[in-house]
Amino acid sequence: MRRPESTDGFDDLIKSCRQQHDALKAQLEQGRDRLLEIHSNGGEKAQALAESIEEQDDDTSLIAFSMNLFDIVGINQDDRGENLIVLTPSDHMLVPDFPGLPEDGCTITFERDVALSA
Repeated sequence: MRRPESTDGFDDLIKSCRQQHDALKAQLEQGRDRLLEIHSNGGEKAQALAESIEEQDDDTSLIAFSMNLFDIVGINQDDRGENLIVLTPSDHMLVPDFPGLPEDGCTITFERDVALSA
């Protein structure tokens, strides 16, 4: 459209835009239907996933690994009960900065319910 006053090709442009709009709208509707289908019909897969997560929640190997790592690196650990541990940097750390550990420390938990309630 080199000349704004010209209407040549305008009808074709409108037709093309309408076709693209209709195609995108159909794709969105199909996608939405797919999401509803997964949500309402995810029964067996969703149950299997939930059971797998629950089994991993009972596994204490992550806790043992993490506590051992904190000991080796030299991170102070203060058990605050209620499944909470306060981690703070010490003067005897192997590395000057531990990724994700702020200078004033942080509180962690290995319990999903505690983490989600915070």
